[in-house]
Amino acid sequence: MAGEDRRGLDVATRELAVTQAGEPSKDIGCVALLGADRAWAYLYDTLYAEIMPEDRFARSHSASVVVLPGLREGSYSVEYWDTFSGSIVEQAKALADADGLQLKVPDFKIDIAVKVMYQEEKQ
Repeated sequence: MAGEDRRGLDVATRELAVTQAGEPSKDIGCVALLGADRAWAYLYDTLYAEIMPEDRFARSHSASVVVLPGLREGSYSVEYWDTFSGSIVEQAKALADADGLQLKVPDFKIDIAVKVMYQEEKQ
């Protein structure tokens, strides 16, 4: 994501579980860079990452959910990015609570990137 400078931020890389239709998914992997008030995540088709089949064989993924743990409670802006075109495919708002921030990922093929940023409450 252009213009992102993560130097000096207190963030950690974690692999996170993904569910599809409420069941653990072995078809989708997720690696995330997590901070207290922001996160970047990359969800990908595990088969595509392993053998890189031709695009015409790429599988569609829907009903994918991932929980980002450790974010401070509050409101967040969420951007979902097409990694091939470099464009935002969807924007949303989400709330983090003590259990984390649950992302309902839009349908995708091959992979999708996510940017999550805390939104200060306006007074």
